[in-house]
Amino acid sequence: APEIEIDDWEPCDWVPGAGDGNAECAEALLPLDYDNPDGLDLPVMVKRRLGRGDGTGQLWLLHGGPGASALDEMAVMAYSVRDELPDLDIYAIDHRGIGGSGKLECPDQEDPASEGGEAIVDDEWPDCIETLEYQWADSLDEINTTNSARDLGTLITHLAGEQQVFVYG
Repeated sequence: APEIEIDDWEPCDWVPGAGDGNAECAEALLPLDYDNPDGLDLPVMVKRRLGRGDGTGQLWLLHGGPGASALDEMAVMAYSVRDELPDLDIYAIDHRGIGGSGKLECPDQEDPASEGGEAIVDDEWPDCIETLEYQWADSLDEINTTNSARDLGTLITHLAGEQQVFVYG
């Protein structure tokens, strides 16, 4: 697995906007291009809520999207896991291009005053794609499912230690 940097875990909300501070968030710097790991890094956001007890396992929750933040939906996706399996540490990752992980944005086309409002309609896609190509240049090709899966594997390798790992998505 490539060398990565991960910030210190800071308190964050389990339920976004609740001000509860019942989770921890960190930014991991992962290779933008896994074939060139010494090149640019991509900040990827990770959220966790440690289990009660010794944390015998990790449950990684993946959002199916498209375009939705697993960090924002983590409490909903975890449903009753905390009650039924209290020793599990629960993790979520925002995939590349989502939320705090190099979010792909088209400000003009997502403006509430645009033709489709915050949603991008068919007529707006050509300009949106042009904006993304300008913002990301050749790096846009690295925002893909394969690299998102590699991000997940890299983080699990880095964070799991001896814990048993479960991935649910």
